[in-house]
Amino acid sequence: MNEYVLETSNLTKIYSRKKAADSLDLKIRKGDIYGFIGKNGAGKTTAIKLIVGLIKASEGSIKLFDSENLAEGRQKIGVVIENPAYYPYMNAKQNLEVQRLMKGVKDPKVTDEILNIVGLKDTGRKKVKNFSLGMKQRLGIGLALVGDPEFLILDEPINGLDPKGIKEIRDLIIKLNREAGITVLISSHILGELSKMCTSYGVISEGKLVSQTTKEELETYIKPAVKLRVNNPEKAIEAIKTELEISEIESDGNDLYVYGVAERFSELTSCLEKNDIIVESIYNQQGNYEDYFINLMEGGKNNG
Repeated sequence: MNEYVLETSNLTKIYSRKKAADSLDLKIRKGDIYGFIGKNGAGKTTAIKLIVGLIKASEGSIKLFDSENLAEGRQKIGVVIENPAYYPYMNAKQNLEVQRLMKGVKDPKVTDEILNIVGLKDTGRKKVKNFSLGMKQRLGIGLALVGDPEFLILDEPINGLDPKGIKEIRDLIIKLNREAGITVLISSHILGELSKMCTSYGVISEGKLVSQTTKEELETYIKPAVKLRVNNPEKAIEAIKTELEISEIESDGNDLYVYGVAERFSELTSCLEKNDIIVESIYNQQGNYEDYFINLMEGGKNNG
């Protein structure tokens, strides 16, 4: 039986007759890294503000940790919405100390522990205003960790970061999930990065949830293939079907996409060589998450 940290039913927010969030039925399982995907303006931030109580729903309901006691449930949430809030003329430790005192956390060791977790223990007296964007984002996550939350909500934490900064945030999220057991909701439109860490996904378009799926379910929609370019595609298709008993093949000119053969790569190349088929290029192609999600965000349908 699945245990959910968040369930919403018909969650709706209306501004001037426009539905910024439209009948959202979100389900996030305990232990997941949930990728909340959508274009800018799709309704991701509105949904997050509804969940954490920054704005009031026009319709619908929210359950946190299988309870409708939202005040109690929100005590177990750490959140970073849009830009992290910090004191720019303080250093990282001072910012965390302020947060610790505001949260009523008595143990001062918590501050150093969090600095270590988010990779800022060596920043010393350096003021936050002089931090890189990636360091500021990690500090924001550190502030959200004060109080030992069970559920961490991060709104666009990798937006604007360079590749090094993105990797640091990704590694941190995975570490928090796997080592500390924290469930994470991460909203983003950077699809390639989400596919490297998420265990489930929700796609929002124009305020509506158009898809919600686990990583395992998604992999049945997005199949890996061997992509090859050959001089005689018709002959190659016939040879593969006859000799390897592989029937799932797509053709795009001289390019072929052969499914269900990734583990038989050497057999495939031997078959083509034996039949005097010239292979110009061949490689394993992972399922294309970006195409799949972009299709959904632009009004396409879930293939599952």
